[in-house]
Amino acid sequence: MHFSPKTIERLKSASHLVVLTGAGMSAASGVPTF
Repeated sequence: MHFSPKTIERLKSASHLVVLTGAGMSAASGVPTF
């Protein structure tokens, strides 16, 4: 995954970050599914 330098700087300076993922992320990372 590649991000522009501007995006990286914004992420570094952010005080909060929210990441929304799909349902398949938990199963792939070993978290039990419901």
